[in-house]
Amino acid sequence: MTLNELNFKKLISIDYHNINNYSFDEYKVNGYKHPRIIDCCTLCEEKGLKYCDDSKYHLKNLSHGAHSSDFLKSLKQQLNTDGWNDSGVMFVMENPSINYGGMYEEIKINRNGFELKKSPVVEWYWVHEDLDYCEYPENFKGKKYGELVESAILTFKLKNAYLTNLVKCGLNDDDNHYKGIDSMSEGCINNCINEYLKNEIEILNPKVIFTFGSNGYYYANLFFGNKYKVVGLPHPAGAQRGFKNEYYNVLYFCMMSKWLYKTGVINEEFYNKMMKLFAIND
Repeated sequence: MTLNELNFKKLISIDYHNINNYSFDEYKVNGYKHPRIIDCCTLCEEKGLKYCDDSKYHLKNLSHGAHSSDFLKSLKQQLNTDGWNDSGVMFVMENPSINYGGMYEEIKINRNGFELKKSPVVEWYWVHEDLDYCEYPENFKGKKYGELVESAILTFKLKNAYLTNLVKCGLNDDDNHYKGIDSMSEGCINNCINEYLKNEIEILNPKVIFTFGSNGYYYANLFFGNKYKVVGLPHPAGAQRGFKNEYYNVLYFCMMSKWLYKTGVINEEFYNKMMKLFAIND
């Protein structure tokens, strides 16, 4: 299975003739929306897993991952990536939240005589639209998500990086409220990790997995820490205004530089170049 097949066939099934050829270019031609979504994952519902102690919240908003190639195709200026670092690098957030600006659209699914309502993302998750080129220090701060990873991809010249959620569904109610992964049942979390994150990791075979937030680190390390290097970073949602962002800047940049070097993604020459860039940045 490829990442495209996992994202756009198994997780969110789109109406496209050859999934492995689907890319940001086709998304763009389609008016910055995915082709018609005809199905999506309902494995937790089918297994009868408990979602949350509060029964009004259910698994609703549904996300997919994004590869370096997606970010690169979205750039307003196209780049020559010859010589870029091509080892696998994974970035893991926690799970999707509320529906911002119609990012998700509800579909009805019939499963064994039961009707389910889910809301798969209709935009290219994490990327969304044409992007401006940005390198460090731009977006190495809190309150940035796809933009932070885009900046890391371009700064560290990561040709084979991938950004995804630990859990692909958001825990939402019908009034667009959201509960975080702390409120989600262990059964749901474990099921999603085994069905999706495990496959994403096996496909990408990353040398290092960067997780954002304590929950992401806990579960990724629990499931995969015996085989892969898992590095925990603060979640972007936790940053405040003011000088606290300076600490996020230091943690994101220095921890990424350190573990990209220690795991062999970047060489010593590149690492020293990064440290010089960090030292002279105002």
